[in-house]
Amino acid sequence: MRFQTTCLCLLISPLLSSQINSGKVIQTEPLAVGRYHSLFIRNGMLYAAGQNVYGQLGNQNKADAPMPVKAGTATNYVSVSTRAYTSLALKSDGSLWAWGFNNYGEVGNGNRVHQFNPVSIGRDTNWVSVSAGDAVSFAIKRNGSLWGWGNNTMRLLGVPLPADISMFPIQLGKELSWQMVAAGINYTLALKKDGSLWGWGANGWGMLGTGNVQAQTSPVQIGTETNWLFVTAGQFHSFAIKTDCSLWAWGNNQNGELGIGSLAKQLSPVAVGKDKWKAISCGQRHSVGIKQDGTLWAWGSGSSLGIGNTGNKNTPQQIGRENNWVSVAAGNAQSLAMKADGSLFAWGSNSYGELGIGNTTGQLIPVAVK
Repeated sequence: MRFQTTCLCLLISPLLSSQINSGKVIQTEPLAVGRYHSLFIRNGMLYAAGQNVYGQLGNQNKADAPMPVKAGTATNYVSVSTRAYTSLALKSDGSLWAWGFNNYGEVGNGNRVHQFNPVSIGRDTNWVSVSAGDAVSFAIKRNGSLWGWGNNTMRLLGVPLPADISMFPIQLGKELSWQMVAAGINYTLALKKDGSLWGWGANGWGMLGTGNVQAQTSPVQIGTETNWLFVTAGQFHSFAIKTDCSLWAWGNNQNGELGIGSLAKQLSPVAVGKDKWKAISCGQRHSVGIKQDGTLWAWGSGSSLGIGNTGNKNTPQQIGRENNWVSVAAGNAQSLAMKADGSLFAWGSNSYGELGIGNTTGQLIPVAVK
């Protein structure tokens, strides 16, 4: 995939970087956090922790795991995504894999049976970006085509279909201009190769950023700017990073999750301060990001922030004082972050062992995942 950038965002953050393998470029995201489970890639191997009732850990059983377990046996995973109970992953050969909750066919293997281990989705090896939503899944091929599957009630896939459910990936439109896709809860954001930002789906809190709260049944452009570099979607709020590494937010803000110093929801993208950022992730009611200097920050719902207390914060709060953070992922009420040396830390809610620290005790500050 082609990224346009005038800063170092893509060069120093695995969250925004690309891996080149045999001439194929694949967007790599090594961390993913779902509703009550977490996933991470280490040395090409995929690990999972937390709730497992629908097989979302991918280790062939239903038992919850408070310590990380291996998902499958492959050693060439490069990117992983999850939002609720379904997970998607890419391997270095460009193949697409999925597992977990499958009531709406969001696994994409042609049935509606929950999958307890990663299964190959088709035989294509030209996938470069994936994003798992609440009941839908999306992926982009190397030629810029956008594909989706799962629940299409209210046109969550962004196109009309003969049925409300698609159990296989289907191409969404005929455009070959898509670069990145980010699925939230009942809405989706995407970037095109020209740097323009698009969205569709639910919009009750303004999370599409279109300036109103009107739902969209097909992709609509968000503003007119063409310098967007990265986008992420949460439950009711969204973030994006521009090519100058500035951070922008919109949507729900009842807990301060936009980080703009107020609690007012925003129907269009607004700047989050003047700092430069290299990574950002939306949780349910909190947000976590990494600045260009490698420091880790969080804001929103207090118990999810990792700053040692439970008070809500409407501006970014630094987590610790270290400056070697490179990747981050926020989920329901928990987060993961990785340092440059590959060490992994987790904090927040831990009801099912989703932090992967060996117990079910919530954590107010980052603790090592061993």
